Amino acid sequence: MAESRYNIGNLELEEIRPLLWEAMKSMWKGSSLKEKTYMATDDDICLSVILLAIGKKLVEDPFKNSNSHSNLPDQKSKEKIMGIVWEYVNQGILYLHDPSHNIYNITEYGLQVLKAEKPIPHDPEGYLAHLKREIPDIDGVILTYMTEAITTYNHRLYLSATTAIGCASEKAILLLIEAYRGFTPSEKEKTKFSDMSNKTVKRQFEEFQKKALRVLKAT
Repeated sequence: MAESRYNIGNLELEEIRPLLWEAMKSMWKGSSLKEKTYMATDDDICLSVILLAIGKKLVEDPFKNSNSHSNLPDQKSKEKIMGIVWEYVNQGILYLHDPSHNIYNITEYGLQVLKAEKPIPHDPEGYLAHLKREIPDIDGVILTYMTEAITTYNHRLYLSATTAIGCASEKAILLLIEAYRGFTPSEKEKTKFSDMSNKTVKRQFEEFQKKALRVLKAT
């Protein structure tokens, strides 16, 4: 009979990534930039993630009603978790300190990232959840482009990330102008803003800025 092991193999990567991020914070967030003394093997990292998943009741504890236990993850779980670990290696957050023993450590950049007070793009699920909390009725197109921007950023495709953010910004500007048009005091003004729809977003925003400044000066 096969040995029972801790596992989260049935969880999706999107569910595992926030757990790994939390595990990394518990391991390294309190470290000093000058003295990164803590190091973790691949099994240490995997077990930390799995125990977090059990604690959050995302998976069952296979040893809950047993006196025996294993400190090793099953292979499927390990493959999923370490796949994400290597994403962070490629992003310059972690590095393989000792290849012969699969020991990992945090980079100086990684420590700075972990100590960020707000969610950041390296934690995609956490960042998007924060964005939705800040803007509960966020436009679907904006959210789609922001998701794309985060994905490309984490693959170091910075030009693509910038383009996606630009698209999200353009959509936000158009929504702002449309919202303002609904509060204009006269039909003439509403028509004027409606007639801008065939202009570039840049031109529409410039016209909106001029109008908004005149209104602010008048008040």
